[in-house]
Amino acid sequence: MSIKQLRNGDLVVANHIVAMDLVNWANTKYGYYIACLDSAGGMRNWERTFMYADSLSGTKAIENIVDLTELPNGDLSFIASYSDTASIYFRKSSKVINFVTDNIGRPKKITSYREVAPAAFSPTLFASSASDAGHGERVVLMDNADASFLMHLDASGTIKWQKGYAKTGRSQETKSVISTSNGNYFFSFTHNGGSTDLTLVKTDSLGNVDCVQTPFSLVEENASAVFKEWRLGFKVDQVQGVWYPVIAVGAGDYHMIGTVDCKKTCCTEVIDTAIDLDVCNSDSYALPDDYIVNVSGNYQISYKTASGCDSIVYYNIRFSKTPSVDLGPAACLDGKDSMVLKGPIGYSHYNWNGIMSNNSTRTIRQPGRYILTVANGCGTGADTIEVYQKCEFEVFVPSAFSPNHDQHNDYFKLPSLNKNKLIRLSIFNRWGQMIYSTTDANKGWDGTFSNAPQPTGIYIYSLEMETLDGKRISKKGTVVLVR
Repeated sequence: MSIKQLRNGDLVVANHIVAMDLVNWANTKYGYYIACLDSAGGMRNWERTFMYADSLSGTKAIENIVDLTELPNGDLSFIASYSDTASIYFRKSSKVINFVTDNIGRPKKITSYREVAPAAFSPTLFASSASDAGHGERVVLMDNADASFLMHLDASGTIKWQKGYAKTGRSQETKSVISTSNGNYFFSFTHNGGSTDLTLVKTDSLGNVDCVQTPFSLVEENASAVFKEWRLGFKVDQVQGVWYPVIAVGAGDYHMIGTVDCKKTCCTEVIDTAIDLDVCNSDSYALPDDYIVNVSGNYQISYKTASGCDSIVYYNIRFSKTPSVDLGPAACLDGKDSMVLKGPIGYSHYNWNGIMSNNSTRTIRQPGRYILTVANGCGTGADTIEVYQKCEFEVFVPSAFSPNHDQHNDYFKLPSLNKNKLIRLSIFNRWGQMIYSTTDANKGWDGTFSNAPQPTGIYIYSLEMETLDGKRISKKGTVVLVR
């Protein structure tokens, strides 16, 4: 039984199961059971059973669950092995399977992995162990009772890389894997003759180790139709534990002798191909060795390979941000035969009103609406500017308004017909007291002062504006408040 403690403290347990029908053996079912237990009392919060869909197709191989993982988004994933028809060799299964469920065990995605082989041949494949590689990713250790294999899965279950290690020797079964910042380590042993000799293989972070590495290729398949949820309840009994005293503890000498079978001694493993990284909308980036960079440029990190060689990886970091486009406020051509619109500099392409250009500027000679769009790897920025023929426009001001909350004429404000820039709009009562003021053309007076509704009557407004070419204009008048 595999067990995993979740971030909330609950325990998830899982294992393969066989449900035997003692009356009709042909109805025997094979599958997997997963349950969530309250860590304080051990009682079940929920349980799920997934049975092989075609239980009458012959003898199956449903192997142990070797890994339980809580993914970063709260989903659960477990790794096991199975086959449609059990092999007669030491390892019975032919496929590795990855169950992904939500946080209460409901299936979301089931993926199987098998070795690429001719259609008439189904090679053995067995998962013996898995190791957390961070951020929901895992390194899975496998074998076929003869050679050892590794694959690296991302959080979605997609294979990032896969490697074989047939040169470790014949008749190898794998035992345990661990993934570290210095690479991956796994054990294998020879099953012929009951040998207990262990072989430790160390790879680099991408699974490479020159001494024993051989070609290996897996194919991913959707296995959602292979396993179906099946209602199966387990009886739970709370029993009193029985404890026994330890009478004696013995100690004995045990000596383990290790020999190095293969180690690369010629250190020529310098990686001279730069990794290009575009860092979007961020002021810093952490390299794999945790060094923080905040300036675009070329950086290098050093590490030890599986054969003990000093190697270098070059990183070409480019900091970028989503383009910020600002064509400025509305403008006018009055008295000029042309004007120049200016966009942000430093980009390779500019889209002016749907026409691509290499220029960040555009000379215009006609009034109209002009749109500039600039895109890069981080996103798209755009802005629009209205260019008018004349610079000064007639000022339109309503003569009355009715703040009765009927959604019609509830505010005294400048109509959108006004193209001049608002400097300030002020409202005064009959005693000359200023009771409202704003510099935002989108806002208006709601007929109140200090949250108190003002009476019906005549009020005085004072309007200060600026033409598109910067000339100040003022206007005063009256407005009638109607209730």
